[in-house]
This record gives sequence, structure tokens and C-alpha cells, in this order.
Amino acid sequence: MWATVLVAAAAATAVAAASDDQIPINATALTPGVAVSSSVGYNAWQDFYVHASAASGLEAIEFVVEAETENPAGLSVYVFDGSAVTVKGTALSYSGRWATSSAIDADSLSRIGNVTHRQYFGYVGACYLVTGGLYFVSVHGATPGDEPVPFTVTARPVVAKLQLGATANGHVCDGKYVHHYWEETAVRSGGGVSVSVAKTSGGLEAFYLRPLRCAVAGAADQKMGELFGHGLSTSSVALSAGDLNVGKYYISVRGSAELCGEYTVSVRNLNQAEFMALPSA
Repeated sequence: MWATVLVAAAAATAVAAASDDQIPINATALTPGVAVSSSVGYNAWQDFYVHASAASGLEAIEFVVEAETENPAGLSVYVFDGSAVTVKGTALSYSGRWATSSAIDADSLSRIGNVTHRQYFGYVGACYLVTGGLYFVSVHGATPGDEPVPFTVTARPVVAKLQLGATANGHVCDGKYVHHYWEETAVRSGGGVSVSVAKTSGGLEAFYLRPLRCAVAGAADQKMGELFGHGLSTSSVALSAGDLNVGKYYISVRGSAELCGEYTVSVRNLNQAEFMALPSA
């Protein structure tokens, strides 16, 4: 049975697909997992993109920008999908950054860093990434002065799809969300599943479980596992066979503000006896 209600926020946007021969003419390509160095002056922009081609295997993306500045507001970072692109022949023109309200994620105040470096984060979740889509991160210089701010930008792949009975590692920073999912492929006759998230370091707020969609504020069809607090913590929720339908089930892990959190997430099958033995069953 459902135990709690999720309070979170997310929004879906349209994604334009692109073939491998369509190259953005004014943005720098990122290879997933490889940092690219650049710099940006005051009120200027530097633009980067990832092509989520079938060959890339990307399921979700974490963009990380690390700036050489002590100013938490030294840069602003915006993430856009392919709706920010117009096709001109076989080339792509990227102009959507000027409408920053259309960003699917943004970070204009770094809460994580030290006296020499600040980090900014932007996420493209598993609910929104479409194979063949283009995903952009635009870095805006927000510090007045003569010297450009050096920075590195990395597109980190995120493991989204979970296998029943297996455990995956994840991390999320600064109050953002990372979304995982598993698929129910057949109707169950009994038992159920147990979903567990264990915080292994840093800070996390909670995780949320929902059928078919990622976290949406106020949705009634969700369960919550509490992870907030000092030290390590583990939280689990269970669904009976009667709660489960064929389709995807999303696990949305929320980070704590001003911290990054590491965790493991797992989904395991329960037979009828195991499910009935659970305290919440």
C-alpha cells in the first residue's frame, strides 16, 4: 500500500532529435565523462552540447561546471534541450540560450566550493532524455571585471535503468534530483517488490517512488523514503503485487542543499511470505 506523498518539482519539455551528421555550428561538443576547459568573460556565453545518440547509451546526464572563482554567483549555468535548436540544412543553429526561462535546469548560485573554486550543477533526468536528442549547457559570465573566469565543464553519464535484484551506485548534489527506474514486464500473481536507498556519504533529503513518471509536486500516487539527517541512513518502501502494473516505476533521489550525497539504490523481488513479513505490509 502507498505510504506517503511526494513533494517535489519537475517539468517535461520537448526534445528535438538529430542525426550524427548534424553538427551545432556554435557550440562545443562534449564527450561524456571528459572535462573540457574554457573561460568566459562578464556577460558573455560559452555553449556546449551532448548528442544522446543510440551509440552513446546515455540514459541521463549530470552537467558539472567547476569555476576558478571564489564568488558563489560568479557564473550562471543553464541546461536546454533540443527545442533550443533550429535546423539549417545539415547544420544546427543554437539560439535558445537567450530565453533562459526555457531552460530545463539552471544553477546561478554555487553552494558547493571553497575559496578558489565553485561548482554548479544541471541535470537531464531519465524521464526527459530522448535517444537522438541534443542537450546543451550554457555558461554565462556573471562577474564584472576584466579577467574571464576559467572553468571546466563535464557531462557525466547517469545510470538510470535498474535491474531487479541488482544494486546501482549514484550521487546527487545541491538539492537536485536524480531519477532511476525499473520496468515491470508482466502482471504479478503475488508478493511484490522492495525498493531501498542507502546513503553512503554526504547529504540526502529523501527518495520518492512513482509509477510511470518522475517526481511531480503534490502527486498522490507516490511513496516517500526519508534520508535526511546526520550520518548514514537507509530507507525502504514496498509495493505489493496488487500495487504493480506493467510499465516503468521511477525512483527519484533528492540531494541536500549545499551538499553532495552518495548512495546505493536497489529493487528486489519479494515472494508472498517475504512481503507479508514486512512491518508495513
